[in-house]
Amino acid sequence: MEWRLKEEGYDEKYLLPIGAWGILYPTKSMPIEVFNTKLFLKLTPKADDLWFKGMALLNGTISRQSQNIPKNPIPIIGSQKVSLKQENIKKNKNEIQWKALSDHFKLKEILIKAKGNN
Repeated sequence: MEWRLKEEGYDEKYLLPIGAWGILYPTKSMPIEVFNTKLFLKLTPKADDLWFKGMALLNGTISRQSQNIPKNPIPIIGSQKVSLKQENIKKNKNEIQWKALSDHFKLKEILIKAKGNN
């Protein structure tokens, strides 16, 4: 799987907003399953953005990145030796967690069905 940055022409429902830059999920935009901490910790323990995207898809909610993206924070020296970036991006754990989430909730079928309704 190749994770790419947003490109012109992509439908918002197929994009993964990153929470560090702000995402607003309105009231009732998520299914009750969003609160299932056992399942979250089993499927996506280090990827809340993936969890929220999956939950939004289950509920038919389009998720978007905030238009007002703040400047990147300045990291504290030495603090990034252990980080989600090291785990999820460099070790492909995002892909592993997305597959677990997608398989459990059959997200591929939801995305294919949504694409067919365009």
